[in-house]
Amino acid sequence: MRSSLRQLLVFIPTALALAGSAQPWPFDGPRAQANDYPDINVLYIERTPRLSFNPNDMTYSSGLPSVGQAVTYLAHIKNWGPVTQDVEYLWYFDGVPGLGGMVQIPAGQTVQVAFDWNWDPADHDLKIVADPNNLLTELTKLNNTVEIRTNALLVGLWVEQGLYDYFHENQYKLNDGANGFEDWGQRMIRRWNEMHAKAKFPFCPNGALDRMSLDKVVVVPNGALPLNGGIATNNPDRLDRTVDMMWGYPYNPNDILPGAFYGFRWNGPFLIDIGSIHEMNHARFMIDNYGFDVHQSESAPWSIDVRDDGGNIITGTMYMPFISWQGVHYNKWSDIMGGPAIYDAYTASVWNWKHHKRGRGNQNSPPDIGVFLTDLPQNNHFQFIDENGVPLAGATVDVYRATGGTGWYAKTYDNVSDATFTTDSNGYITMPQNPFGSPIRHTYGLANTVMILKVRHNGQLYFTFQEITDFNLAYWRGNTTNAYYVRQIDLRDNPATVPNNAWLGNYFNGTNYQTFVTSRTDSGIDFETSGALAPGLDEDNVSVFWHGNFTFTDGWKRFTITTDGGVQLFIDERLVFDAWNNTTTNTFTPDIYTMNWSNYVNPGQASADTTRHRVVVRYRHGTGTARIQVSWTDQPPPDEIPYDAWRVDLYSQKNLTGYITSRLEDRIDHEYGSGSPDPAINGDNWSVRRTGYWYFPAGTYDFTARTDDGIRIWIDDVLVLNKWFDQNATTYTFTHEMDEGYHLIRVEHYENGSSATAKLTWELQTPVYGGEVVLGHWSAPVAGVQLNLLVGTSQYTVTLDAEGKFSMPGSIPAGTHDVKLWGRAWLRRTVPAVTFPLTETLHFSLLNGDCQVNNAVDMGDLARVLITYGGTDQTADLDGVDGVTLNDLNIVLINFGRQGDS
Repeated sequence: MRSSLRQLLVFIPTALALAGSAQPWPFDGPRAQANDYPDINVLYIERTPRLSFNPNDMTYSSGLPSVGQAVTYLAHIKNWGPVTQDVEYLWYFDGVPGLGGMVQIPAGQTVQVAFDWNWDPADHDLKIVADPNNLLTELTKLNNTVEIRTNALLVGLWVEQGLYDYFHENQYKLNDGANGFEDWGQRMIRRWNEMHAKAKFPFCPNGALDRMSLDKVVVVPNGALPLNGGIATNNPDRLDRTVDMMWGYPYNPNDILPGAFYGFRWNGPFLIDIGSIHEMNHARFMIDNYGFDVHQSESAPWSIDVRDDGGNIITGTMYMPFISWQGVHYNKWSDIMGGPAIYDAYTASVWNWKHHKRGRGNQNSPPDIGVFLTDLPQNNHFQFIDENGVPLAGATVDVYRATGGTGWYAKTYDNVSDATFTTDSNGYITMPQNPFGSPIRHTYGLANTVMILKVRHNGQLYFTFQEITDFNLAYWRGNTTNAYYVRQIDLRDNPATVPNNAWLGNYFNGTNYQTFVTSRTDSGIDFETSGALAPGLDEDNVSVFWHGNFTFTDGWKRFTITTDGGVQLFIDERLVFDAWNNTTTNTFTPDIYTMNWSNYVNPGQASADTTRHRVVVRYRHGTGTARIQVSWTDQPPPDEIPYDAWRVDLYSQKNLTGYITSRLEDRIDHEYGSGSPDPAINGDNWSVRRTGYWYFPAGTYDFTARTDDGIRIWIDDVLVLNKWFDQNATTYTFTHEMDEGYHLIRVEHYENGSSATAKLTWELQTPVYGGEVVLGHWSAPVAGVQLNLLVGTSQYTVTLDAEGKFSMPGSIPAGTHDVKLWGRAWLRRTVPAVTFPLTETLHFSLLNGDCQVNNAVDMGDLARVLITYGGTDQTADLDGVDGVTLNDLNIVLINFGRQGDS
């Protein structure tokens, strides 16, 4: 329904206040001293009113808006350039464009643009885009957009001026769209949220549910942190309770030296400080997973004094081999809190313990750190089985609890058993709710969260470790009364051989491993039959226990599991996929992060095999056709390919395997030295694939590539350069004929050893007479639109194609001419001193609203729209659709006061 004219007139004064005049800045190359490139930068989005949580609130309900409460999100937009800019912006809510407008930003200043909303605690996405019509010339377009989850946890960063300035002077050299400290923080937040989204396990099937948003950046003088006592990093402002997590960044001149902590490099904190994410996990209430590690002291008195029957220390022997250094056990759920920069099931489940709630603290460490450790099932049933899946009946299990010591997460084990159990005929023992010792501690001086279990079976001794993490995860899955765990031991008497990169298949009658029938080596798990899965096995109501030792690369793997019945997948005794209650044929494709290095020793193994992981598949089949297939390959990168940017897919191996993550970059111009493109990737033996659509005017192009080591380049899926071998930094050139339009370019690069280089540029070789124009506020198709072109004193009429491109007469004489373009209601735009023949396409952006065609948007144009409002007058139909509407009036108001060529 159209608004009344009265409503329109009420709207005019407010809209006129938003009107301004654009002053485009011609980008003319690097500055000798400071980074004052023209750049419009959405720094972050702040939620207001700023509400403080109550640290004494045990319900975690304080400090959030009430349902329906008015909230305002403020986008902080900065103009880094040397001149004032008029900047258009557009908000999107759940992907739908909404409120937009124009704001004037003085040189070097920041403005705030508001989005008003009534609070809803559900998940909603809010995004702002600066310069959505791409009218401005600037350093990068990749920092023009910020998107947040409306109910995200709020992150605050405090930084001293020296470090803030250093980041602005150097971040843009990474070529990924960052132009300062806030962009660095946004890069960290994006990676953090990616970790949450990908942490999908049986214990958290939808990943870690919370998202983070950068909500506050406070720049303070050098030496000012901390503001209110404490530690500059952990406690930048002890009085601020309006953010959910905070961290401080003091300035130290030594930190920014080459090779230092913030020295310029891609695989260090200057790109992403993974340590900041780790520390702000503590500020939320997470614990260090590496606190579950167990090490033997290097000399007596022994921290692990548990002994064999001969009275000998067991560490470093076949009973308890060293894995690395003096380590005999490494945390089961190794992730950013104790290993690689991902979230494993335990940390993700801890996040979900109080998801979508504020905390009792926001600094490292809060009063509720580790409070979740006491979530333990009442009864804990352990089944011990051998490598064939057969229960160990009559085995004796002794429990050794950890007591305190010196240092963080100290553990001391004496040689006195704290409890003894005997397995029943099905291999089970039942432990009480808390066999670890009371109270449970995981801090300096004591971490009694890991027990040693000594198992005696058929006269042989076996030792293994039991973390509290299994108890917690079982409790969070709803098993608060009875929880069940399976512990496998590789027996030394009459052992079965567990193969490498193949499967030992153990076949049972009964859907819960009741009667062992046979075992064999299977090269793969790929079965579909209406008969028996193995000789002597029943056709229906059976179960299979497969396991093998497999090598992985670092990175994300997509497992494909097709099954007609129940299935579970374990890696190094970690349950990473669970569809045990499945009863119909389904295909599942979980994405799971794998590490090349294994830190797990299966009980009974005499030495650590750090190159292979124990993978277990449990399967049960009811009736009908039995079908089970299990395989894995690299998780594929995203499908989206950007225009005029590169999607960068990063791999941990040099053969484009071991997918890690993806990001966007503006250009390929990298001297990695001895480093890598990302902190999650080692300095050698990695690879990168870059893909993007790039616009080319028609002509012949000279391409220049520089590489160390190998490089391959495709243009429109045609291989044009293939130098896929080890080499020192080498430059290659080639020419390629390009039709006008966007072309798909794919560049693959690998690094084997030593230093790494990757660069690619191209340059038009032959003259081109062509132009491209963005028609401001034009909603109709651009194909067929005619414009006036003036080159020097010669005037022409040009016609646009569907992409806004046009051809210029080839008869334009060589020389330097001013070029002017205008038409219909678009103000004239002049590009001065253009040299012909052209070496690249001319680019124009035309502003709308000149109904009278007098090269100005003034009261006459406003009157023309108001007089013809609701009609079909083409001179006032500025957007080209639906006649003269409110949108046409808005166009005049936004551009009111503008003049052509200004």
